[in-house]
Amino acid sequence: MATRTPPSPLGASSRFNGHFGILVRAYTLHRHAQQDSLSNIAKKSVLNANYLLAKVKDTYHLPYDRHCMHEFVVGRSMGGCARHSRA
Repeated sequence: MATRTPPSPLGASSRFNGHFGILVRAYTLHRHAQQDSLSNIAKKSVLNANYLLAKVKDTYHLPYDRHCMHEFVVGRSMGGCARHSRA
């Protein structure tokens, strides 16, 4: 005898949750922006990105060695991966 799941009291529900994380981030930014201007948020974003860039530039390969606006790209670490290095 197979067990059957009872129907949901809320009715049919969709399984689509694809953009939920993005919506949470947008809502959080919006709530935060009410206390701080969007211009200040953008300035802090650029400052944080350049701070992180300065911290990792000696460890990772930087395809573009310049100041960034709000994000940056890094390659593999300078020494390579220790597990896969050849002697």
